[in-house]
Amino acid sequence: MASHDCLISPQVVVVVTDGIKDVNDAPKFRVFSTALKAVSHVVAAGVAGNGYTAVQRRLQRAELGQIASSPRDRFFEASFDDLRNHVAPIARRACPL
Repeated sequence: MASHDCLISPQVVVVVTDGIKDVNDAPKFRVFSTALKAVSHVVAAGVAGNGYTAVQRRLQRAELGQIASSPRDRFFEASFDDLRNHVAPIARRACPL
């Protein structure tokens, strides 16, 4: 069964986002991201928001890092088309076969 470890491992969640949390959502964000990681392995994938500045893109990367279970579980691309090219690595992080 070693080749199907994801079938007997904790739940895996893949979060895909293109935004930055609102300042009013910060407390809920911390609580929910911590709670989600407590019950599942989280892979976070994000794309740069349309028209975002370099500072906003850095914020996005940082937030993805807070969502993901580990730095290796964080993926950040310029667009959804670019992210599509990383589906296989994301899938391998979610369920290594």
